[in-house]
Amino acid sequence: VLTRWTSHFWAYERLLLVQSHLRTIMYADEAMAPAAKKIVAGEASAKVKAAKMSGLIKDNTFWIALAR
Repeated sequence: VLTRWTSHFWAYERLLLVQSHLRTIMYADEAMAPAAKKIVAGEASAKVKAAKMSGLIKDNTFWIALAR
């Protein structure tokens, strides 16, 4: 039986597994010219949301809290 707790556990586990890949992708995209960016692109509202997510991915405190 899959519970809500189990679903969250596996989602967090997966995030921790792909952490280094996510960071690599974010920093690589950040280094690109504005026209070549793939992540923080699109309409203004999409850029704001992507910038917030990018900040979370680069935040060490987020990953430490997630690992606890």
